[in-house]
Amino acid sequence: MEGISFGGARFYALVLLLLTVGWTVSTFQCPALYLRYSNRHTFCLPKNEKCQIKKSGVTKDEQNAILELHNGVRNEIALGKDPTGKLPHAGDMLEMEWDDELSQIAQKLADRCVFNHDCDECRKVENFDVGQNLYTSTVTGTKSPHPMWKDAIHSWYNEVHRFSPEFINPFTSDHATGHFTQMAWSTSWKVGCGYVSYEKRKDSWTQLYV
Repeated sequence: MEGISFGGARFYALVLLLLTVGWTVSTFQCPALYLRYSNRHTFCLPKNEKCQIKKSGVTKDEQNAILELHNGVRNEIALGKDPTGKLPHAGDMLEMEWDDELSQIAQKLADRCVFNHDCDECRKVENFDVGQNLYTSTVTGTKSPHPMWKDAIHSWYNEVHRFSPEFINPFTSDHATGHFTQMAWSTSWKVGCGYVSYEKRKDSWTQLYV
């Protein structure tokens, strides 16, 4: 086999969120572009007013770090240097670039403070289907924590240790390696992320990465 390809998925978004709450959608301000996919499209979700958000969004420096981390692990896979040493080279691995639309949708989900995937149609955009990775962490202390994207991305990538080359051709979906395969799709080339930290209880911060 000349290269590794995990299927036709082209893009994915990342999110950090927690706290299960009911969601409502106001279609009044929801663009028709998204309503045609779902009347509960994530872009149209309001913020969770019950969530005590302290930090929301992804800075330019964080965007660059996210891209560097993703392209770094994708380069390892492309060169056949993954930690397991079991995966073939990926001759068609594309370089990731940032996508503002995906980031806006991911941020909408993060601002709900719900650690739960939305539906496939709920994150769909005009030109492609979108996958999704989630990560959450809890930090104690009196100060709002800084985003730890390296921890989130390495957590997803470490699922490679549970991935078998037998899953590649034909591709077999496995729940235990879903985050890794989202990162490893050779034809993916767009990524957009959302982040939120909020105070769940005194001196305890929850971070959500999408």
